[in-house]
Amino acid sequence: MDPELHRLALTQAARLQALKRTELLDSLPEPSFERFTRMAARLTSSPTALVSLVDDNRQFFKSALGLGEPWASERQTPLTHSFCQYVAASGRPLVVEDAREHELVKDNLAVSELGVLSYLGIPLWAEGKCIGSLCVLESQPRRWSEEDQQALRDLAATVNAEIELRLTTTFAERLTQLMPAVIYVYDRSQDRLTFYNELATLYNLNPLWIEPVDGEVCLTSKKSQQTRWFLHRCIMLDTDGNLQLGVATDIDESKRQLLSQLEQELRGSADVAEALARVRQSLQAAG
Repeated sequence: MDPELHRLALTQAARLQALKRTELLDSLPEPSFERFTRMAARLTSSPTALVSLVDDNRQFFKSALGLGEPWASERQTPLTHSFCQYVAASGRPLVVEDAREHELVKDNLAVSELGVLSYLGIPLWAEGKCIGSLCVLESQPRRWSEEDQQALRDLAATVNAEIELRLTTTFAERLTQLMPAVIYVYDRSQDRLTFYNELATLYNLNPLWIEPVDGEVCLTSKKSQQTRWFLHRCIMLDTDGNLQLGVATDIDESKRQLLSQLEQELRGSADVAEALARVRQSLQAAG
């Protein structure tokens, strides 16, 4: 790839934003990603495996197996020491059997300082943008078989699914925080909330699952002890009827307006009845 096109691909704003939204960059190690590198190493019989995320000036290792120091502790390298940058820039797999003879990477410092001589990297994606690579590497030349490449492609698809799930979950969680409603998931088998948004923390929610019905319900504010009217809707997320998803929309203002209107109408009806009674009395007196 032309050096200028390579730089433009890595610095593309949409790609960097997609990477940022994964919230994986500079995040702590996690068991799920540690499993991915263990599986990559095992499936390809490689000593080193990485989940590498590439921004515009470095690669960050979300997970690293078999990497030497100080890189393992630092969990990152500059792009001068990165093969994964070429995967991120092109969106295509990179197969290197002997880095010393490979035109694209032979001058990369990963060869001389990290001792990387063979490399197999598969693109990782977020929002349609390549953000890094699932890769395996060795300190000696190696011919990567089609079985090696297919195994790593299959595993990379699983990593991509995990990334997509995180993006979807993050979006859903942020959306629920913006909604003007109490949103929760209650596990009856454990008698505990497994999810709730910020608005849900302001009220005593017990009435919502003591009698899990659709309809109007009063919730009490934890702070003021005042009650407000909510319209509650709930469904069960499992066949056992233990996991309850509920949404309670605040209808207090409209409810009170309706009650006030009814009160006025009733008062008006009472006034009419009283007037009719006076007319009746007058007619009786005149008769």
